[in-house]
Amino acid sequence: MQPFTRIRMTLAIALAAFLLLAVSPRDSQARIKLVTLPDRDKITMQLCRGDTTLVEEQRVLNLKRGENLIDFAWQNTSIDGSSVQIRIVEAGGTVNVLNVSYPPGESALTWEVNCEKDGPVLVRISYLIQRFGRDYSYLVTADNKETELTIRCYTTVKNWTGERFADLMVKLGFGSDFTTDLDNLEARKRLSAKFLKIPVRKDYTFDHQWGEYARMFYHIENTKANRMGTFALKSGKARIYIKDSKGEEVFLGEDWGAATPRGETMDLFVGLARDIKIKRKIMENINFNHRGRSLHDNRKVFLFEIENFKDQEITLQLKEHFDGGEWKITKSDMDHEILDTENATFSVKLPARQKDAEEVKKITVQYTVESYNIW
Repeated sequence: MQPFTRIRMTLAIALAAFLLLAVSPRDSQARIKLVTLPDRDKITMQLCRGDTTLVEEQRVLNLKRGENLIDFAWQNTSIDGSSVQIRIVEAGGTVNVLNVSYPPGESALTWEVNCEKDGPVLVRISYLIQRFGRDYSYLVTADNKETELTIRCYTTVKNWTGERFADLMVKLGFGSDFTTDLDNLEARKRLSAKFLKIPVRKDYTFDHQWGEYARMFYHIENTKANRMGTFALKSGKARIYIKDSKGEEVFLGEDWGAATPRGETMDLFVGLARDIKIKRKIMENINFNHRGRSLHDNRKVFLFEIENFKDQEITLQLKEHFDGGEWKITKSDMDHEILDTENATFSVKLPARQKDAEEVKKITVQYTVESYNIW
């Protein structure tokens, strides 16, 4: 019998004798039977949103003809009493749940059930329970050329409910469900999904607000075309490794992957590109006050000096931010994309370092932005 289930036993001889003396034969035949709640045959958990978990347990009750009382209690556990429900799954005759009552000051309730005839009745009891935690994490391994990934998705469940669960079926809503025993205060980590040879796009992004180095990112498309896209990826920590020339795994770094719906892209930061040298300069910053005192025009010219010490050609994304107001890029040596009213990205291809050259070729690019604002 589990810790949070209880039955008021009414087969005690003294109590039975008292009831027989206290009621008439007609009342005795009509009195409600109290039913022992047996151990559960099956229990499943569905990991819903947030910290709330749906629990469904299946039991076989031996009911008597007429009205029966089924008592259910959850002392020292984190069950939401208002969510407890009972459903009749299978019975030899008509079975109806007449009402439910909650004893004052107790973590308990009592169902009044009417049964057409004696016999076993299969019921399903469901409720919401708190403090059953879950975390999601990823182990990402890149091949030596960083063109393909192996992605392992893990789920860790943590039981802080005050209850022990045996033969618990955990339904994740994605990947593979699993069955486990889980004691109170125990945690278990399981592999829930694995994806092989996933194409990955790597890019380098420089934002002067981040510091002096470009950042490297893996972009993973959660799509069927990319051999994924079977379920939404949960938010979780991703540890990233790369295979070296000998096939051994080297730790690159870790990032927190955002929740990624099907059809969207998960972006993972994999470190700083210290072999790309970038200098950003403001070559011109001029205000033109020729539209009255309240308005002014502004023109800025930005210059980038970039050196690529890598042995392969790469594409560098330069991210720029602009103050509020109206602005436009009037001249640029680079392809660019306007992201929103305050941000834009510029794309520049950097040739690979020439091994026989004495110095790395310095790439110089610039753009001009014009804006007007109210003083």
